[in-house]
Amino acid sequence: MKNWEIDVLIAGKVMGWECECHSEINTWSTFGEYGALVIGEDFAPSIDIRDAWLVVEKLKQEGFYSFHADLSLDSGQEWWSWHFSKGVNNYGSQQETAPLAICMAALKAFNIEEAVKS
Repeated sequence: MKNWEIDVLIAGKVMGWECECHSEINTWSTFGEYGALVIGEDFAPSIDIRDAWLVVEKLKQEGFYSFHADLSLDSGQEWWSWHFSKGVNNYGSQQETAPLAICMAALKAFNIEEAVKS
């Protein structure tokens, strides 16, 4: 799965934003108290930790707890393990970057079938 596909799934399925999608260029919007808020084209939580942190905050709002580990010290490579838990359910992912680990664990927590396959 390409990163922009992950970003599209995160924005639409996890964040609940609406998309005007055109290939790899997407404009995201959500509706709030004052009408439509355009998020922009640069939402990329799979590679940008600032955007990934928005995903963590969204899951916290949904009642999930998160925990993570930097596995670099054990393996000599850059690896991150990120988990979201709610009740007795735990959804985790190990990836080469923290943003990607956050995204993949979030997709699993929202039971997005595409994430479970990868």
